Amino acid sequence: MQTRPQLLTLLLLASAVSACAQVGLQTRSIHIYKNGASYIQRSGKVNTESGRYILRDADIPGAAAGSIWFSSKDGIISAERYRDSMLAPKEAISLPALLKANIGKQAIVITQGEPPQRHEGTIEKLYGYEFANLREFGGSWQLGIRTGSGWKVLQGSDIRAVEWSVKPNDSLKQPKAVENLAIRFKGQGKEKDLGITYLSQSLSWHPSYRLELLGNDEASLVLQAEVANAGPAFEGTSLNLVIGQAAFSEFGREALITQGIEGNVYKFESEAPGFAYDNRAVSFERFADGDGSSDFSGSAVEDFYMYSLQNTSMRHSSVMQYRLLEGKIKTSHVYETELAVNRGDDNVPYSAYPYANQENLAAMHRIRFTNTLGAPLTAAPVMIETADKDKRTAIGQSPLRYTPNGAVATVDISTAPDIVSNHTESESARKEQVRANRDQSWDLLTVDATLEIRNYSNKTVRYRASRLLHGNPLSCSEAWKTESLLQMSGGLNKWNKLSWETDLKPGEARKITYRYEVYVRSM
Repeated sequence: MQTRPQLLTLLLLASAVSACAQVGLQTRSIHIYKNGASYIQRSGKVNTESGRYILRDADIPGAAAGSIWFSSKDGIISAERYRDSMLAPKEAISLPALLKANIGKQAIVITQGEPPQRHEGTIEKLYGYEFANLREFGGSWQLGIRTGSGWKVLQGSDIRAVEWSVKPNDSLKQPKAVENLAIRFKGQGKEKDLGITYLSQSLSWHPSYRLELLGNDEASLVLQAEVANAGPAFEGTSLNLVIGQAAFSEFGREALITQGIEGNVYKFESEAPGFAYDNRAVSFERFADGDGSSDFSGSAVEDFYMYSLQNTSMRHSSVMQYRLLEGKIKTSHVYETELAVNRGDDNVPYSAYPYANQENLAAMHRIRFTNTLGAPLTAAPVMIETADKDKRTAIGQSPLRYTPNGAVATVDISTAPDIVSNHTESESARKEQVRANRDQSWDLLTVDATLEIRNYSNKTVRYRASRLLHGNPLSCSEAWKTESLLQMSGGLNKWNKLSWETDLKPGEARKITYRYEVYVRSM
């Protein structure tokens, strides 16, 4: 019959502990940007004394200039950063410090001599001891000890050992500088609501992709994030990983209110850029094997897209790995060659015109796909793999550029030595001094070029070649695409982009000839 009151007492105690745990600032949400900035929102109920709530030392956040703001329903009068001191324990690392920490205790002090002298009594005082310099072992100091027969003063340099009947104190209280940030509230009442928002460098996130080829026209794309926390631990927090180019003009300077008056206003120091973590914790518990699920939800806000996860916890100096996005995509493979740019500079004389002759050009094997995953793809490295049952093979790693939803992305796999091309060109005609300006004249040169391609592989491939041309394209033996580019100067030769795209069967060779004109300076 006595168990119910005991149970009720335990429930009331647990409720009181839970209520106390809710008092204080909690990290409610964190937005982490890829440039290393993190926007942190903390809030909670705080207990004040004389209308003030004080953050001390490590609880004071490092914030970028102009980014830290305090708010309260009752209103904020001011925030003050100042320094004071308090007595704090410090390990006694020298004999004088150990004796200082045990004043008033019984001990046996042994001094040098033949034989060594034993002095039993109560440690009373140290003379000539520099209180602030605990590392000073030498120097002239003396120990005052009260024995049964009177008072003795022993030279510190003569002391060889000290014996205690019980374990001596091994720490000594000394003044310690304490940094304080005091927030003064309006209105009456001890408990106040307080909110703090600021930009910090304490967190960062780093995306990466895995692209698994499932055949010639399909692949699986997975986006994962590594989140690094070099700041305080947090729990029950909304974590938001932001995609987009955020501009924070004062991110390189720390706010004076968080840095203190002795700091360098133009230097913002943080552990985050160096990623020097004391401990690395990698968690995979949020991954669901094979089902492609993710606890993150995606949303667009103005010019940004963010992945959000509620009720997140991280320890100090830890790294977490999360899966953000996964889906199947349709792919196409293309083998591309970029031909050399001709130097059709108007100031290059005819005799020096460099023909773009290239031999044994290997094509770059690339994958193209349309982003159909419903979210933009942030720029990040892509690990490209093939899978045959349980066997995986890595075939490349390349950067993926930012790709909006619905746009086409291209990823390099590797150089393909079995798709070989040769490019040659030579003069076929020349009209001398067709243009003149003051004392300078130009010849019009006609150039015939040949592109030969051979597919040495055992499969049909899609081949593409392109060239940036300084001159006027005239004709081609096969279908080509010519695109006039923006002209940055008023020269005689205009910039054009040439491209060819065709299928090559196994072992097939193809020859493409084309012609263009270019102005060169007369001799």
